Amino acid sequence: MPMPLFRARRPAGPVTVAAAGATITDSFNRANSAVTLGTTDTGQMWTAHAGTWGISSNQAYCVVDASGVNFATVPAAADGTLQFTIPVTGGGSGGSPWGAFRFTDIDNTLYVQGNGIEALALRKREGAAASTLATGTIPNLSANDVVKVVLAGSSIKIYVNDVLDIDTTSAFNQSATRVGLGTDFGAGPGAAPRFDAFSFTP
Repeated sequence: MPMPLFRARRPAGPVTVAAAGATITDSFNRANSAVTLGTTDTGQMWTAHAGTWGISSNQAYCVVDASGVNFATVPAAADGTLQFTIPVTGGGSGGSPWGAFRFTDIDNTLYVQGNGIEALALRKREGAAASTLATGTIPNLSANDVVKVVLAGSSIKIYVNDVLDIDTTSAFNQSATRVGLGTDFGAGPGAAPRFDAFSFTP
């Protein structure tokens, strides 16, 4: 008599698999935390490289400053489109929000820096030395502006609300694949820049 065939049972709920080079999205719509950003909506684990990062009212922020250089990143790809919203811009004593890409470590990365009082700047940290590669023309960020960075080889294009603000090239760290958030300030809810609607599409 033939043996009956059995099919493997499927899990009851959806399974999220964070594949290398996959699209990343994070709404930060999860429980408040003063110690971790947790895991993105698409399953990638956030890593805090400097500073303590957390979530407040469904937005990401730096809770505790680490000497003015704070980064949190996820594994991604070298080329693609990074995008995030800035509900609170900081500025002045409130620090500035950064979007990090081509990130190896806190001493070797590219990042776009903006705040509520100055134009956007494409910045580089190489061997812990910071420099400005390009500066935009849009006067300053406003609350809820959307920043987009399009990476294609050495080409780097940075947009604010889909308006091109910086168009330049840089081959620095071109094969580095981590992307994320950064800031020069952290002081808890109500003081630090805030981030929302984070995504990276390779």
